[in-house]
Amino acid sequence: MAKRTNAKRTYVAFRYEEKTLKHYLKGQLRSRNVKAKISDFSMKEKAPTKSWKKNAEGKIKQAGQVVVIAGPTTYNSRGVKAEVKIARKLNKPVCQIRGTTRKSCPRVPGAGKYYRWNYSNLEKIFGNH
Repeated sequence: MAKRTNAKRTYVAFRYEEKTLKHYLKGQLRSRNVKAKISDFSMKEKAPTKSWKKNAEGKIKQAGQVVVIAGPTTYNSRGVKAEVKIARKLNKPVCQIRGTTRKSCPRVPGAGKYYRWNYSNLEKIFGNH
């Protein structure tokens, strides 16, 4: 496996109940050897707490971009909406990828361009340009 020294630091926002999608993403990025570093931080409560928001902001600050995995119910996740709001406040690029083709995956409001999940788009989003 190639070194990831010039990797993009990416914060992945996703609904905790849909965390399997994040695991699929990480696996595909490894298998295609896309140079990307993903900093994971997921909300484990139903609503963000003050400390959660502070921790999320610290991780988003360190990232070069924020990618939202849009699953079937992500669009109404309070935690994901908070992450997008923090990213916008910090002027971080934000985009979203459709988590599955088997179910409807509505766009997350304010989360930027919506990509289909395929290798070409993963290269666009995570590739070291």
